[in-house]
Amino acid sequence: MAGNSRQKKSSFSLSLRIGLAYLVMLAVMSFNAGVFLVAVAGHAVGFFFFGSRAFKKPAVAAGKTSDLPPMNC
Repeated sequence: MAGNSRQKKSSFSLSLRIGLAYLVMLAVMSFNAGVFLVAVAGHAVGFFFFGSRAFKKPAVAAGKTSDLPPMNC
């Protein structure tokens, strides 16, 4: 049952992020330069404070020499 709670939180978080992304898209599509600059600045500030997992290198496991999967079939 604990996994179900985590899945609900994850789904809610994803829905919130997608909803905010659509709102930013609609704001930028208004072709208002001020709104565009604020949207870009907001994304930059958010990235500065919260970062992104895409750019964080995971901890290397002991004995692991490559990021590629093994070449076994």
